[in-house]
Parts: sequence; structure tokens; C-alpha cells
Amino acid sequence: MPRMSKKRKQEWALFLNEKIALPTTDFVENAVISASRASVISWYTALNIYRKGEKLNETD
Repeated sequence: MPRMSKKRKQEWALFLNEKIALPTTDFVENAVISASRASVISWYTALNIYRKGEKLNETD
């Protein structure tokens, strides 16, 4: 297998770190946490609205 040239290594260095993995940023991690918190808040809001309103009678 041929070795990569110095130029090619520098091009790939922009996208990959030394561990050959895509680097992550704090922004990405914070966005995931914010999205999960927002979904939890909307879930609890929906539960409260359902509790305050009329409940459906479940019949078999």
C-alpha cells in the first residue's frame, strides 16, 4: 500500500484528528443536550394540558 504524500496528509488533517476520528465541538454536544431538554419540557407540558382537559373514557 503506498504511503500518503505530505500534501495529502495536510489535506486530510483538516478533517481528521490524529486518532482518525471526526473531531467534535462543544457546540454539537450542547445542541444535543438542549434538544433533549426541550423535548422533555414539551412532554411535561403536554401531560399537564391533558390532565387539565377532559379525559377520554377508554372502553374495551
